Amino acid sequence: MQHGERKYLLGNEAIAYGILESGVSLVSGYPGTPSSEIIPFIAQQVERYERPPHVEWSVNEKVALEVAAGASYCDVRAAAVMKHVGLNVAADPLMTLVHRCQRRFSARRGRRSRVLLFAE
Repeated sequence: MQHGERKYLLGNEAIAYGILESGVSLVSGYPGTPSSEIIPFIAQQVERYERPPHVEWSVNEKVALEVAAGASYCDVRAAAVMKHVGLNVAADPLMTLVHRCQRRFSARRGRRSRVLLFAE
């Protein structure tokens, strides 16, 4: 989609385009309605991008978030996609991530961690 071009999208397609346009290099997720349409849509669209992201399904929501967090620790912009109930599975690493990102933010003198989390 070109900048300034208007297009009618479903909610998951809009999220997928937002992820792609934000310049992520890795997208991980776990299938589950309603978010299960996001990863396949991104996989279909990657051919249109000069530097497409690595896209993968994970074993569960916890692993999806940990994969995105690991990429972020290596200064790679990443996104984790899961259903809202799946956030319960990922709650343990999420709480650790929040604490770790605060410490990392202050240690890196203002540079922010780059993990995007989408839970529908």
